[in-house]
Amino acid sequence: MNETPSPLEAFDTLRSDLVSQHSDAKGRLQTLYGTLGNEDVQTYEQKRAVVTRIQRVMQEISHKAKCTRCGLPAILNASLLQFRMYDGGVFHFDHNENGTLVSHDPSITLPELIPIPDPEIYD
Repeated sequence: MNETPSPLEAFDTLRSDLVSQHSDAKGRLQTLYGTLGNEDVQTYEQKRAVVTRIQRVMQEISHKAKCTRCGLPAILNASLLQFRMYDGGVFHFDHNENGTLVSHDPSITLPELIPIPDPEIYD
C-alpha cells in the first residue's frame, strides 16, 4: 500500500532534492570552468562574459566564490577601469570587509574557483 507522506516529510524530501540539484549544478559549474583555457579569455569582453555567466549560476545555487586571498565569500568579477595597466582587464574577487567593498587577487588569468555557500542565505 502506497502511503502519502506527511507535509513535513514532503518538505524534507523537497529540501533534499534541492540540495542534490545544487550539488550537481556546483559540480557541473566547476567542470565547465575547468574546461576554459586562458586563451579563451584574453579580452575584457570575454572576461565579462565568463563572470556574468558564473555569477548567474552561483546566484541560482545560492553560492559565492571563495576569495583566493582571504577565504571570504566573494563575487568573481572582471574589471578594466580599476586595473588599467592590463589592456584585457583582470579577474578579481569582490566582497565586503568590515563594511568596505574590497577587491582581492587581480589576475589576467583564470583564478581558482571554489564555490561556497552564501552566508547571507545560509546563516
